[in-house]
Amino acid sequence: MTYGQGYETMLIMNDFFKLASTPSQSCAKTEPVKQGENPMYVDYVSNDKHTESAKTNYLLGRFTFVKDKHRQELMKQFGLYGDEPPQTAQELVDRITSGKFVLPTVDEENTTRKTYCWPYSPAYAIKWRDPAIKEDKPGFDATEEQLKTAALDVHDVVMIKTNDEALAAIKTFESWTPTASTTVKAN
Repeated sequence: MTYGQGYETMLIMNDFFKLASTPSQSCAKTEPVKQGENPMYVDYVSNDKHTESAKTNYLLGRFTFVKDKHRQELMKQFGLYGDEPPQTAQELVDRITSGKFVLPTVDEENTTRKTYCWPYSPAYAIKWRDPAIKEDKPGFDATEEQLKTAALDVHDVVMIKTNDEALAAIKTFESWTPTASTTVKAN
């Protein structure tokens, strides 16, 4: 018989249970549990801390969704994010024949090739967007700074003000638009 099996295990477990049940060996002082009260149960419905935390988490999630939506729209507006890639063979042919794509640079294609392990297809590197929309990274960066500033103000309201004020700030933020100075795209 190998060590740790059978009789030896039983002896170790018996010693463990004897130590665990001996009151004189206990290090911590505990208070008796009242009859009918379960100390492990937390009433989340009437627990104010949990309710407030849940509301704040909801508002933070809603705020993050709105902020991410604005960022994706800006990426598309400044030519950094294209349309959805073609889903069918016919759609692929239609996009290519209509010219609604941009070929990647050599560096971009190499980066894409390194990203996809196996199997790699050159179609993964194609940017599926209208080539009339020029990529404008500096314009995007400037506009994103405006978005970050506006988002920080809303985040502060969510974390510090009342829930009603936070919800109103998020609803106002949903209609946020950048100032005109950064929305001009370079051609």
